[in-house]
Amino acid sequence: MHAVLEILERVTSTEPQMSETTKAEKKSVKHMFSIDERLELGNRLASAHRQLACIDADFQKVKDQFKSQISAVEAAIETVSTQIRDGWEMRDKLCVVRYRPNDKKKDYYLEDQSKEAETAGIPLDQYALPVITEEMTPADFQADLILAESKFEAREEIALFNPANNDRGILVVGRMAGRWFSALRINVGGRNLEERLDSEQKSVKTRPDCVKQGCKRAQDWLAINLGKDAAKGFEASILNVVEAHKEREE
Repeated sequence: MHAVLEILERVTSTEPQMSETTKAEKKSVKHMFSIDERLELGNRLASAHRQLACIDADFQKVKDQFKSQISAVEAAIETVSTQIRDGWEMRDKLCVVRYRPNDKKKDYYLEDQSKEAETAGIPLDQYALPVITEEMTPADFQADLILAESKFEAREEIALFNPANNDRGILVVGRMAGRWFSALRINVGGRNLEERLDSEQKSVKTRPDCVKQGCKRAQDWLAINLGKDAAKGFEASILNVVEAHKEREE
């Protein structure tokens, strides 16, 4: 009996023992975020948005720079294309102005052409065509008077009568090439006379004769425009002018 039990015990001890075994393997499984993890994700999201905004701003700057460069090149291409097509362009150049008060126009000539005409001894308007023609302004008429009358010697403005309100009367006299010329500037009762001291006008040899003739023209103009009776009111003053300059020579 003892032997049988010993045999059974030996058999039992040699039988393999059954055990549970495990193996670690990564698999994608559902994970529920904790509160701390959610806060961390929120911070990462905000940081990503800030980074995106910065990158986008830098991109816009670079984009605008290139867009500006493209626009500049396109404009240059258009300008050159227009120049080639038209064959001309507008440029600032020094010009000489010639007034034509009778036509109320002013002509602009290139300064180089003016110098060439002067060297050649040819009048500018015969040497070249004006590059621009414009209407004269009141300031132009005044400038033309100053320019034209600056060429006269012994130029003088003589009051024909005492001014009152807007009424005035002036006789301008001047000498050129030994001859005396006169011009009247009268404004009375809304009637106006503005003459230009011009070497192409009638002239006389002496200054007293120039003053005398100018005063006579003034009296005649007053009589025509105001009537003989009204003109008589200026007669004494104008005669005094003639008398004051009767003996004066230059």
